[in-house]
Amino acid sequence: MGTHFGGHVSLDARVASDSDTLIVTAKLDLAVSPAEVRMRLRSGEGRSLWGAEVNGTKASILEADTIRLPFKTTGEYRIVGRFR
Repeated sequence: MGTHFGGHVSLDARVASDSDTLIVTAKLDLAVSPAEVRMRLRSGEGRSLWGAEVNGTKASILEADTIRLPFKTTGEYRIVGRFR
């Protein structure tokens, strides 16, 4: 999909068989370097996000179940979110 700032983002999301884990593959190819890139991870039942990783590295959970992605104009990320 196109972005408001130019470039493209490709997302693929699936729920793991345990129903508590969301796995997202994100490919970014942005036209400009953003000040920050955040992603909101949500469960279908409204459960809280209690843990997340980006490319195997623990990510801090920010307000409203969001995480911060690295500040790059291009990149591919495997994001894992865990809900309670």
